[in-house]
Amino acid sequence: PTSALLYVGCNTSSGRCKSAEFRTGLYYAFDRETLMSKQLSGHGAAAALPVSPASSWYDANLAAQYAYAPDKAAAAFESAGYKLNKKGELYYYTDRISVKLIVNRDSSFKSDIAKAIADSLESLGVKVDLQKLSWNDYTKALEAGDFDLYVGEVKLTQDFDLTELVGK
Repeated sequence: PTSALLYVGCNTSSGRCKSAEFRTGLYYAFDRETLMSKQLSGHGAAAALPVSPASSWYDANLAAQYAYAPDKAAAAFESAGYKLNKKGELYYYTDRISVKLIVNRDSSFKSDIAKAIADSLESLGVKVDLQKLSWNDYTKALEAGDFDLYVGEVKLTQDFDLTELVGK
């Protein structure tokens, strides 16, 4: 186990992820266990919370509430105002749901995880514009808010202090 935290971040200032209901759907849209086993060959611990599952601070009961559940994801998207048509594609009124997912392409395992996340969302009817960017373009997009989702990583201290993740 390490103190590196790999996560999916949301742009809560604009776009689809501004909606709390839509973000709730995202909690249920990713099979974290499969991502860890397939994309990282088991070299990681799946967690629904920003705490290591090995930590005494990890609340397994709370984490279980956010386990992979495509039906709950679809219900949350519907609560956000999106409707599932007969072809299985989610629509918001007349527009198909689409999100922009960015990742730093310099890391092949992060790119692979981003592709698997995009595939998970696509299977729920969400169109994903996956952009694998150079480090400079990735940081520019983050700073400009030019994304809906991003794959990020933070290396925490050994005591899992979240200050580096949430700010000082």
